[in-house]
Amino acid sequence: MSKRIHSTGIASRMRTIRTEKGLTVLELSSQLGVGPNDYRKYESAVYTPSVHIQVFLAEKFNISLDWLILNKGPMYRDQIETALRQSEKFKQEGPEKSVQTGGEEVPSDAVIVTSPEIKDLVRFMEANPVYKFQMLSDFYRYKQETEKAHE
Repeated sequence: MSKRIHSTGIASRMRTIRTEKGLTVLELSSQLGVGPNDYRKYESAVYTPSVHIQVFLAEKFNISLDWLILNKGPMYRDQIETALRQSEKFKQEGPEKSVQTGGEEVPSDAVIVTSPEIKDLVRFMEANPVYKFQMLSDFYRYKQETEKAHE
């Protein structure tokens, strides 16, 4: 049985985004293209916002979907890399170095993809954030189920 994501957490985080950005319910609901009563129901956990609304919030306000949906990691996407670099793993490895690959300098800890299919998939996901979100959600759900099966 897969674990359900509780909408009360998403509701409180949506309220956090709105208040931190200094927006009223009417202003944010208008930006989302929903009525203010529907938006109030999101913040009250009566309704769970659709994937499209969650992705819109993430893109518009630079919010991490991991934080919005799962309450994991930092609130803002640009804080994720900073948090990773400051983690114990990176502290133990020393300062970042770069390597030359195909005439391009990249950080040594960067993932270098060589498969053309994977490159196409990554480009498609970057151009289609809703698809990227759905694919990552499916991946994490599969990963959780696999880990539970091995326990």
